[in-house]
Amino acid sequence: MDYVKGQTLEQLLVASGGRLPLERAVRIVLQAAEGLEHAHGKGVLHRDIKPSNILVSSQEEQDRVSLFDFGIAQDVGADSESVTGEDIPGSLLYITPEQLSRQTSTRQSDIYQLGLVLFEALTGRLPFEISVSAALAYRRESGPVLPEDGQLGNIDLSEGIRAMLKAALCRDPLGRPGSMGLFAYELREVLRKRRVVALRPETRIETISA
Repeated sequence: MDYVKGQTLEQLLVASGGRLPLERAVRIVLQAAEGLEHAHGKGVLHRDIKPSNILVSSQEEQDRVSLFDFGIAQDVGADSESVTGEDIPGSLLYITPEQLSRQTSTRQSDIYQLGLVLFEALTGRLPFEISVSAALAYRRESGPVLPEDGQLGNIDLSEGIRAMLKAALCRDPLGRPGSMGLFAYELREVLRKRRVVALRPETRIETISA
């Protein structure tokens, strides 16, 4: 294994005051999604995606992202129960509803966890109170998967990003994006639309005196 110098996303968030600017957060998660898309193409699920398992190395103001700790990875389609025995895989704050109920993990399980990572990178918090009991209750509830904007302090997520996060964090795996490639596409669209807005010329109205 090559040695990669950098810091985990968890460390980067702490050093950045808890959250990242939108474009940087999306670019980091996009690279992670592209890496997971490759792993899925090889038939491997990660199942333990969280900020401490995402390594970010910055060179010339460009972030390079690596995923590690595939310690509980499994083949796509493998029986989660037979792989994990009596242990619930993954870290409890980032565990998926299907892992909690001991159902088979799928590609959508990795999408769910990466959606949690994106939400945390954008807002500096998870969509539930930071406790194991709150995390487990959140996955069993039928209420909203995202807090309202008013509950996020001065952070205002755009309608497009909220829709993307709601889909990724859907408690039913069938309601999430159909593949990690599709989730990566949605992330690229966020960046593309921001570039379009940034490049759009200002509208100037001049008053000409007769």
